[in-house]
Amino acid sequence: MVAFGGDDARNSTQRHSARRRIMRVSRSYVWASTFSLALGVLSGCYVEARTAPAEYVASPPPPPPSNEVVVENPPPPPPPQAEVAPPPPPNSDTIWIGGNYRWIGQRYEWQRGHYERRPRVNARYSNGHWEQRARGKVWVEGRWE
Repeated sequence: MVAFGGDDARNSTQRHSARRRIMRVSRSYVWASTFSLALGVLSGCYVEARTAPAEYVASPPPPPPSNEVVVENPPPPPPPQAEVAPPPPPNSDTIWIGGNYRWIGQRYEWQRGHYERRPRVNARYSNGHWEQRARGKVWVEGRWE
């Protein structure tokens, strides 16, 4: 009869059962990790990095360009041109603006008379003229006052 060594069989059984325990423990960790990951994903939990919204500070708009041309000694305007009598007004809201000269940078230009609608009841039209400034004179276009 063949006798099996008891120590070899016992060692083999112990090694086999040790491997089983390691496999069970490894499977348990894998199962627990997978379950935790799936639970986290399915629960909808997430972390979002929040940053403060950027503040937009608008710089003030630049000042409008100056249309003033300073002239130290402007020439006097030529004598007014003769105009025919104005035609009847197109309606009662309009007023006749007589012809006058306008300064266009380096010389005067004649503007014929025409009708304009008053912007308000007591408005008065002021023809273009020169106004004194610190460094000379500035042409002011005709306007309603």
